[in-house]
Amino acid sequence: RKELARLERALDRLGDREARLHEQMAAQATDHVRLGELDSELAALAAERDELEAAWLQTAAVLEG
Repeated sequence: RKELARLERALDRLGDREARLHEQMAAQATDHVRLGELDSELAALAAERDELEAAWLQTAAVLEG
């Protein structure tokens, strides 16, 4: 259960980081170089989210027995 809570907190923090990146992307809409950098960061966050979600599902399945 503690692991699930940890993973949920990590997913929440990740969501906050994604929201900030989207705000930055909107603010930098005319700077294609910066947009590319932000897009790369967003892709890395998406990969991290996939890993966290997979870990969450695996942990939940183990707890359900």
